[in-house]
Amino acid sequence: DHAAQGAIEAREILKKMGFPKEKIETVCKCILLHDKKEDLPNIKEVRVLKEADGLEAVGAMGIARYFSFNGERNIWGASSLPIKELIRNANSDYFKLPIAIELAKKKKKITKEFCDAFIKEYNMEN
Repeated sequence: DHAAQGAIEAREILKKMGFPKEKIETVCKCILLHDKKEDLPNIKEVRVLKEADGLEAVGAMGIARYFSFNGERNIWGASSLPIKELIRNANSDYFKLPIAIELAKKKKKITKEFCDAFIKEYNMEN
């Protein structure tokens, strides 16, 4: 689980940096909870981290990440998991924070345009 491992590593790094103990616990809690499906509105820092993480899944960087990861496993095609996941991310209403909504608009557009072009080219459509 990358969130649990990330929290462990963050705790050690922050301790070595002399970060305040009470803030270390908040940071680690945010890291642990950032990839949970449920919304945690009572912890605004978790929502910020979740949305920052989500922004990385759309746009040019999201496309590169999906194809890099899934390309190693030879998962390609117009109906493959990476394309479906990219389309789902581009069409989701995941973002709740106004700044994340604004940042996601352009990234979602890039993702949608890429997926449309990929599917057409893969299917040899004009």
